[in-house]
Amino acid sequence: MFSILLASLFAGVGSYILRKGDLFKILSSIIYLNQPDKKIIFFSIIGIILNLIAIALWQYSARSNISFNVAFSSYLSLSLVIGSLTAFIFGEGKFDFNFFLGTALIISGIIVSTRTYYS
Repeated sequence: MFSILLASLFAGVGSYILRKGDLFKILSSIIYLNQPDKKIIFFSIIGIILNLIAIALWQYSARSNISFNVAFSSYLSLSLVIGSLTAFIFGEGKFDFNFFLGTALIISGIIVSTRTYYS
């Protein structure tokens, strides 16, 4: 369970940092042979590395005795909470309609994916 918590932490923070970077701007600067901003490259690379660490920790958590439904819903829930807190603390500090709509969709997806249907 600890590796799921760490994976959620790395995924939430890594996704926030990756949003501060811009992969499409980096790719377009490579295509058009422009010099990309070093800050954008730094944020993009750090965000990718943190998300790769989160993937490795998620794979490591498969060795635990927790069922997949519980582990997956915990990972998604914790990633949502940590990502939201990171964006609120380090971002603009406000939530808009898109945030609430996305949160509702993610929570409903978690509920649907964890339900067990008997036929």
